This record gives sequence, structure tokens and C-alpha cells, in this order.
Amino acid sequence: MRKEIVDAVRSSWVMVRLETYGWGGSRTDKNASREVEAQHGAAAGSVRAVKQLLVTAQAELDAVRRIQREMRDYLDSVSVPWSGRGSRLVPTSQLVDVLEQLAKRNVRLREAVNRLASVWDERVQTSKAALGTLGLDVAYPAADDVPKLFGARFSFEPIPDNQSCRRLSLPAEVADHLVERMERDHARAVEEARQQVLERVQAAIVRVRDRMAKKLEGERTQLHESALEELRQTAVLLSELDFDGSLQKLIEEIDAVGRTPVERLREDRHTQELVKVQFDELLQEFPELAA
Repeated sequence: MRKEIVDAVRSSWVMVRLETYGWGGSRTDKNASREVEAQHGAAAGSVRAVKQLLVTAQAELDAVRRIQREMRDYLDSVSVPWSGRGSRLVPTSQLVDVLEQLAKRNVRLREAVNRLASVWDERVQTSKAALGTLGLDVAYPAADDVPKLFGARFSFEPIPDNQSCRRLSLPAEVADHLVERMERDHARAVEEARQQVLERVQAAIVRVRDRMAKKLEGERTQLHESALEELRQTAVLLSELDFDGSLQKLIEEIDAVGRTPVERLREDRHTQELVKVQFDELLQEFPELAA
């Protein structure tokens, strides 16, 4: 891949990292494991007894984990992976909106954590009772510590360029080697990102096309707004990776369908026919577009 393309990605994309964390609430009980082995004549080490320390707080824990999962899913939907490093690439044109959306979800997360903290002592007592002699006081954090045990952190930074290697106090030949390696890694990462977005686009097209086909055949099937949002978002990501304009037709067509009112796609047969034909043609051209 040309160096110009990698430089273009550096100037128009930013790395975003999201980390969610929480107190697991499960512990392996070695004594209980050995007791079960002895009761059943099982070999040593063949049984692992795991205690669910907050078994009566599943509703509150699930609420926290659901929002954390929504944060990860949202970031995945508006970004592409970056070279297997745990970071995601977001177009700079979308960064403000992405950070605002993550911040809104983080507010909801803190509210869910606070609800958990407010019932923590009660849930600890009922969970200990449910565990019987396996429930031990020392296994539980204090309620005041709960807000620190669950949460999310997100950060962003520019994609490093080769000058960052040259600023290090290294022999010139070592710095040159690091620059070459960084350029190779970044070129490969850009190509992988482009390929992943194309695969997402193709899958989104197939899902909508198949729904249109089923509706035209009279089958009872539902098209959700989320399918159109996926089309719109993949069009945005793809446009940021279309450095030579070769994907412009594809981008315009999927974006146009993505912005079609969902009610029209659900109810209007003429619109369904047009979209099916249009997406059939795009899928036939896709191997060449993705090359």
C-alpha cells in the first residue's frame, strides 16, 4: 500500500481505546472442590467448584454489564480495529459525536453502578444466606468501594508517525529499522481495516436484500431500523477509506438505501423491488469492488 494512503489515514483517523471493568463476583472454592471429588470418587483436580458470591444481585449486575456491552458494541459499530492492539480507529470527522455518545452511555453506567451500590449490603446478606456455609464475609468488598469496582475508561490519541521513532535516543540504523517496521505494520493494518469494512458492508447489504426478497415473496418478516443504521454507518466508514474514489458508487447507493424511511421499505412493494434489484447488482460487483 502506498505511503500516501497510510499518511492519509494518520491525518483523518484517530485511535480510541475503551476499557470496561468490574468485580466478577465469582470465586473458586478449593475446599468445596475437594469435597465434591471425595463424595464422587473423582480424581484430584477434576472438579472446580465456583461460588457466585452475589447470586441474589443478578438483576443489578446484569444492568451494569449490559450497558458496558452496549458501549463496546457501539464503539465497534462506528470504528474499525487497529492492528490487533486493542484500539479502534474512528474517523476524525465522527470523533466528537462518538465521544459524546460514549460519555452519555458512561452516565447511564454510573447510574446503574450507583443503584447496585445502594442495595449492595442487602444483596450481600441474602447472597451469603443462599451460599450457606460457603458464604464468607471476607470475600465481599464494602458498599463504599462499589463505584470504584465497576466502570469504563476511554481515551484517544493520534496514530503515531515515523517521527516518533526518530525522536527516541537510538542509533540511526535502529531508528531507521523501527520506522520501516512501523510503516509496514501500519500499511498492513490499513489494508485489514479496509477489508473488514468491506466485509461489514457486504453482510449489511445481504441482510437488507434478503429481507426485501422475503417481503416480495409474501413472507412475514421484519426490517428493523438497526439494519438501516448499520448501512449508514458502514457507508461513513467506507467513505473515509475510499482514497481513490473507486468505491464512490457503492457508498452512494448503500447510503441512499440507509436513509430511506424504514416504513417505506416495510410497506412499499415498488421500493422493495428497487432495493432488491439494486443490491443484487451490487453483490454481483462486490468481488471486483473488494479486490
